[in-house]
Parts: sequence; structure tokens; C-alpha cells
Amino acid sequence: SIIAFVALNAQEANIGQNTQESMQSLEDMILLPPLTLDDIEDDDTDSHHDHNHDNLTQYGFSGHIGVFNKTNLGKTKDNYNAFSASLGLTYSLQNTLFFGLGIYAITPLYEYPKYNAIKNYIDTKFLTNTAYIKYAGDSFFDITAGRYHEDRDWLKHYVQGIGVDVRYDLFEVWANWVDDQAHANREHVSNFDIYKDAYGGEFLWAAGITLNIPYMTIAPYYYAMNKFFWSVGGKLKSKLVKKEGFGYTTTLHYAYLNSKIDNLEGNHSHDHSHSSLAGDSSIIWFDQEINYSFKNGSLLFGGGYVQVWKSYFELASIGNMSRFETHSH
Repeated sequence: SIIAFVALNAQEANIGQNTQESMQSLEDMILLPPLTLDDIEDDDTDSHHDHNHDNLTQYGFSGHIGVFNKTNLGKTKDNYNAFSASLGLTYSLQNTLFFGLGIYAITPLYEYPKYNAIKNYIDTKFLTNTAYIKYAGDSFFDITAGRYHEDRDWLKHYVQGIGVDVRYDLFEVWANWVDDQAHANREHVSNFDIYKDAYGGEFLWAAGITLNIPYMTIAPYYYAMNKFFWSVGGKLKSKLVKKEGFGYTTTLHYAYLNSKIDNLEGNHSHDHSHSSLAGDSSIIWFDQEINYSFKNGSLLFGGGYVQVWKSYFELASIGNMSRFETHSH
């Protein structure tokens, strides 16, 4: 396949908190797609949390206009291009209470076979992808409710629900209740109906603890859909930086998923197509990243190993944050 994306991004930030829809810099106007759908969405929207409250001004906006093209040179034809645009607005009161509203629009310009994009990639041409209220109490406590972009282990994309973060010293405790989920990026836009179609409207619970000690992060977590599965796991992450410009990040991640059903009868067409078979599964992966920084940039390289046991690892459908394929063995 040949894939290309060209976009014009705009951002006006007169607010201490990052807007939920801040876009990439113009230096990245021409992009090749990252390895996973989750990375693609993160490229189109910067969801990193910024807890700087020094600036007391009150507004921010961001948006993009872009064209995406995919051409498959193989026997299976999967070709389309699409025009997309987005606009996100954020308003704050004393940089403590934030209100956000964002829209995302996409339409196919060319499809081959006919209706390829509409059937497989564009579930809706217009989406209200963010509509939230957020309270940020200095660096200790945050709570967000509504539609917003989330970026947890195994929980990414746009979610509809509530997210809480509590930080104290070396500890962070987080929790999410998610009613539904949607995608909005340069390749694919879906409604907030993924859980409705795939899981019969079941909601997701998730919680975790992060301990940051010198050179090491320890992060256990728990995820559950009451009628479908529960999962427990965690990761160890070590980051070392040397004066010569080299940085080394090592991650070891393991999760076990206990399935409460033997098969899934729902629709998994939201870029999560897989066999209807379900069951207990687990995943382990090792990831070694080496970053060399120099005066005008950096070079990133590395490698890793992933193993999925038994059945399809269902959490990877909700949010895959790995560089590697983590759905099935």
C-alpha cells in the first residue's frame, strides 16, 4: 500500500492548559502513517496533559484541514482518499475549570471499489468528538466528564465518560468509567457506538496506580466489562539518559484477560475485525528503545518481542498502545 497525508494545522493557545484538539506543528505537514490506529489518532490530536497553571488567560482553539490517500498495489483493492477538517475550542475559568467542544468532518473524494471508504473507514461524515468539562486542581487532582481524548494503557481514542487523576509525591492514581468510544483521525471516523455495536452497550471500568521512582516506573492496572471480561496487568519502565546524547528506555509489560464468554456476537467492524471466538488470554512484551540526540534533532531505533497466548486479546481492540500487533498470536 501507498499512504500519504497532507494537512494544514492551526493552533491559537492563550490558555495554560493544552486544548484537547491541539494539532501537530507545520513541520510535520507530510506524514506517513504510524504503525497503529492509536498512534495515528495521537498524531492528529495532541492529548498530552499539561498541568501548568501559571497563565490565567482564558481561551484556546485548534484545527486542521487535510487530505489523506491510500492506494493498495496488491490484488486486493483497498483504495480511497478523503478530505477532513476539524475545529476544537477550549475556554477556562481561572485555569481551573475548563470547557471543551470539538467537531471533526470527513468525506471521501475517491473510492475503489465503490463505497469502499463508506463501508470500511467512514461510519459518519460529521462527529462531535469532544464536549467536556474538566476541573484541574493544581497538580493534585483532575476530573474530566463528557467526550474527550484519552490516552491510557489499553484505553485510547475519544471516549464518552469520566476520567479521574490524583497525584501525590511519587504516586498517581487514576480511574475511568467509559460509556462508549469513537475514532476521529485522518483515516477513519466512527460514531460513539463502538461499545453499543461490539459489546451490547456494556460500559468499561478501569483503574490503576503509577509509582515513579528514580529511573523506574511501576504501573499496575485493572480493566473490566461486567458481562464480558476482566483483566489485570502492569508494566515496568526504565529510562536512562547519558551525557553522550544516548537515552535508553526499557519496557516490560504483562496482562492477563479472563473472558466471561466463549464468543462475541456483536459487530467488530470498527477497525477491530477479528474472529468471533473469545476466551482467556494473556500478553507479554519486551520493548527496548534507544534515542540518540544531536544538535538539530534525534535518531530513534530499537526492537522488541511480543507474545499473545490462547485467544484474541480483547483489550487491544479498546486501545492498543504498543508499536507491535497485540491483538492475536
